[in-house]
Amino acid sequence: MAIAPASNLDLIALSIPGTPGQGYLAFAVYGLAAVDPTVKPQQILAQPALDRADVLRTGCFNEVLAAYAPLTATQMVRGGALPASFITKVAHSNPAQQSGTAPIFIAQGDLDETVPAELTAVLQQEECAVNTVPTQVSLYSGQDHDSVIYAAQADIVSYLTARFNNLPASGNCP
Repeated sequence: MAIAPASNLDLIALSIPGTPGQGYLAFAVYGLAAVDPTVKPQQILAQPALDRADVLRTGCFNEVLAAYAPLTATQMVRGGALPASFITKVAHSNPAQQSGTAPIFIAQGDLDETVPAELTAVLQQEECAVNTVPTQVSLYSGQDHDSVIYAAQADIVSYLTARFNNLPASGNCP
């Protein structure tokens, strides 16, 4: 089960530098560096972005976003653009690389600007193409990244209750 899951970051990563959401990019760079020693933040991020790295350890989520938001693209990443090698590595973290072993339920708000519904639609197509298990995506009208959890709460409880009761899951693959 996932609520507005980040996916296909390789499709949107190139457009993030210079935007108010580039704190997410800092999370991605340092997160990937934590699990892949070939990823070196100092080879990807520009010095002003590197200078803000402490906020990733000491700040809360909104403080991280606020710290990186005012940077220009060239202040965020070296040369103002992410290297192709980073985009390739991010693509390897996409879900739907292979079939899952459990049914999938995804809740998505149609007004989500953090994880746009269009990205989740791509994820649904990818999941449906590789999965032998049911994949269900539920789109919640008028909901954004934060409010969708409340709008989807009853559906999530019903979905999980059905799984615990060994009832079969249904999917809605296109």
